[in-house]
Amino acid sequence: MNTRIITVILATALAIPLTVMAKEPGARKEQNKAHRQEQRQENQAFRETLKDLPAEQRQAAIIEHRNSQFAENVAHHEQMHQEQMTKLQAKLAANSELTDAQKQEILNQAEQSYQEKVTKFQEQHQANMNFAQQIANDPNLTPEQKREKMQEHRQTNKENMKQQHAENKQKRETRREEHRKKRQTQQK
Repeated sequence: MNTRIITVILATALAIPLTVMAKEPGARKEQNKAHRQEQRQENQAFRETLKDLPAEQRQAAIIEHRNSQFAENVAHHEQMHQEQMTKLQAKLAANSELTDAQKQEILNQAEQSYQEKVTKFQEQHQANMNFAQQIANDPNLTPEQKREKMQEHRQTNKENMKQQHAENKQKRETRREEHRKKRQTQQK
């Protein structure tokens, strides 16, 4: 009976149409949205705890909170990556048109891309923390000027992130096209 159930599950998994697979990014988007919403709520609660703290303790608490949320983000991204890699491995295992070398190349590229993103994510966090520290410690700036500088910094980061996403998307499309061309030349 167990083998029959496993066979049915495997057959069903292999028969999943690509349109269903195409809907998965939406689910990922929802998970990310829920994670961000949870952090927003944590931030609101955290800001309430800062009201009665002296400036030095407040600054230390903010740094600790940001680092804590960064660690949560890293763990969240790692979990999402592992889920994506599992799905990719299953999809590649079901693909009979690609060679084992091609499948491994795709997996290696996905892992390399993720590792590059993690490195950039960590570098950006450190740069943000350094910038915030520099602004906070600048005695020549008023609190309003500090807020403005931080907002400008966030806006610049946001624009850079959009540009990076576009570049990553283009790289993925280029890789897909290269794999398609390789497959077509091998089939001829």
